[in-house]
Amino acid sequence: MAGDRVVQLADLLLAQLPDSPPVAPPGSEQITLVIGYLRWLALAGIVGCFVSGLIMFTGGRVFDHERFGRVGTYLMMAAVGGAFLYAVFLPLLTNFAGV
Repeated sequence: MAGDRVVQLADLLLAQLPDSPPVAPPGSEQITLVIGYLRWLALAGIVGCFVSGLIMFTGGRVFDHERFGRVGTYLMMAAVGGAFLYAVFLPLLTNFAGV
């Protein structure tokens, strides 16, 4: 009985609230600018990691240095993994944020 009255009261209060769209706070443009910079840095890091791994891998194979070749392989795999995470999680975060 008391639970029904609480629900009715909540419905009455919610019915009186206006349905207004969300408004971004002042200065939110700067936040999106910083996020754009971070996305650019992430892509530059992925490309840099892959290129440096490719150079190390090639140098390790040319000069018969097994450790450099292995580290170059690890760097290239890390770059591919980072690119995968960037490609998968960025759209997920964008969908969750509702942008």
